[in-house]
Formats: sequence, C-alpha cells, structure tokens
Amino acid sequence: AGLPLAGLVASLDVGAMASDRLPETPPERSGALLQSLGDAGFRHTFLKPVGTPEAVDAQDGVRIALDGGRTIHFRASGNAPELRCYTEARTEAEAKGLLAWGLKAAAAAMAAHPRDA
Repeated sequence: AGLPLAGLVASLDVGAMASDRLPETPPERSGALLQSLGDAGFRHTFLKPVGTPEAVDAQDGVRIALDGGRTIHFRASGNAPELRCYTEARTEAEAKGLLAWGLKAAAAAMAAHPRDA
C-alpha cells in the first residue's frame, strides 16, 4: 500500500535477461543449428554442460526451458546474417554466463559441422 509503481516492480522477482548475437552467420548455418536443436538427443548433449532441457518451443527459433528456471533461446535474425541468443535466469550474472556459454557453444557446433549445424 502506498508503494510507487517503480518500487512495486523492483520488489517482484522477475529475474534477469541477457542477449547478444553471432554476426556473419549465414541463414543456412543458423538454420541447420536450429534444426539440430529440434532433435531431443542433440539438444540434450548440446546443453549438458549447462543443464537439463525441460521444455522446448520452436515457434520462433528454438526456446529451451532448462532446469533451475533458466531459459536459452536461439533464433536466426530476420534482417541480418546473424544468430541471436537470449537468456533468462534468476540473476544478471547467471543470465550473462548462460549467454556467453550459448554463443560459444553455438559457434563451436556450427564450426564443427559447417554443413549440418
């Protein structure tokens, strides 16, 4: 009662988000990675260093809910040759750490399999 809107928002535990991109990623490479992430076996192996996938939404790229309330979302840019990565976690440090891992892991997967992912 009597709390300003900014104070109310600050009191909510909404977590933290982070985002970045891998520039110069042709659509066929990002598309192959996204397709691979649609496969449960590949997804589980790919994400093993950071957690266990609990749910997947492939409506706009591949958005994966991980254990611990974290989310990682990969999508191809609609207007540039790049792969975008978005993360959500409890803290800013955790969101940024997951983002750094996601960008590095995506780049490594695409480099290891330039035609498939």
